[in-house]
Formats: sequence, C-alpha cells, structure tokens
Amino acid sequence: MPWWVHRTARMSESERLENRKMTGRCDVVNYAETETQPPFQQVLSVSHDDLSRYCDRNSPLHQNRLMPFLWSAVFCLAVATLPSAQAQEAAPEPEEGVVDETINYVTVTPTLILNIGKSQSGRFAYLKTDVAISVKGAAGKAIIEAHMPAVKNILVLGVSGQDESTVITAEGREQIRLDLAKAIQEFLLEEAGKPYVEELMFTNFIVQL
Repeated sequence: MPWWVHRTARMSESERLENRKMTGRCDVVNYAETETQPPFQQVLSVSHDDLSRYCDRNSPLHQNRLMPFLWSAVFCLAVATLPSAQAQEAAPEPEEGVVDETINYVTVTPTLILNIGKSQSGRFAYLKTDVAISVKGAAGKAIIEAHMPAVKNILVLGVSGQDESTVITAEGREQIRLDLAKAIQEFLLEEAGKPYVEELMFTNFIVQL
C-alpha cells in the first residue's frame, strides 16, 4: 500500500482537503483497523462515491497526466502536414500571362521509304527520309503527337508525288520541305485552331534511282 495512503488516513478532513489541493491525489478513503493486526496494516474500503472522486479533472495531477498525450498529438499533426507543405513550396505556381516558348522537336517514326515513280532507266526510284518537326511549347508537341497519323499521311502524299528531277536537287528538296510544313500548318489550323508548326526538317534524305 502506498505510503501516502497511510499518511492521508491519519489526516483530519481539513488536512486531507489541503493535501488534495497541493498534490492532486485522491483524498477520500475509509479505513478499518483490525485489532489483530499491527497499526500500519490496514484494510482499505473505498465506496462508489470515493472512486468517482478519485482524481478531480481540475486537479494538477489529472492535468499533468494529459499533457504528454496533448504534446504527442501536436507532434503527430505537425509531422503529417510537413510533406504537403514542402510540396506546395517546391512547386511554384505558374505566372499568369506567361507563354511557353520552349522549342520541342517531334520525330516522325518510322523512317519514310517511298516510291517516287520510275527513273530514266526505267527502274522504280525510291526515297528514304527522316523527318523532324519543331513546335513551340508542350501544348504544340502534344497536338502534333495527337495528330501524327494525319501528319504522316500529308508527308507520304507530298513526297511520293515528286518527280526525279525535283528530289535530286537541293532547290527541289528545299521546296518540298516548305510545301510539307505549310500543308501541316494548314491542317492543324483547321483541326486545332493554331498552326503550331515552326519548321519541318529532313534529318536524312536518300534517293535511289
């Protein structure tokens, strides 16, 4: 049995009330000493009212017991909200009115291998070319990729309709390049509302006669 229980058992009512204010421990206990036991061996008898008054919620002891739980709750809340706060600070919001002018290159795959008719020797002539298209911004790149089947169709029809004398000269290849870029711009203007294409380039151009 705790030492303070024996001490409060020997206190008067006023002393127990004063002790309760100072320590916050329970102060209402009933003891019955037996004649056959030494004075310090006592039987504790606690009524229902005594249990309900064991620790007053306003007592310092009760408040001290709650403090560790309160601090633990505050710490867990701070740890849980820290990652989201860091993510918000790490991702600055885009400024209004800023236009994405980044140049992106979209490569047309696979390599185009086209029949361009017969050569002067009477054999079929073939053209092998790789095409890259430059656009501004991520939106332009996404539009080109979304309409890639139509873009390939424009390239195939535009290149395969050329004759031998055009594809073997630098001037002829430059004209083909400009015509294809213009055709794709007109298509995107009609389908997507903007031309998007900045330039069309031949990264590989081989003619077999």
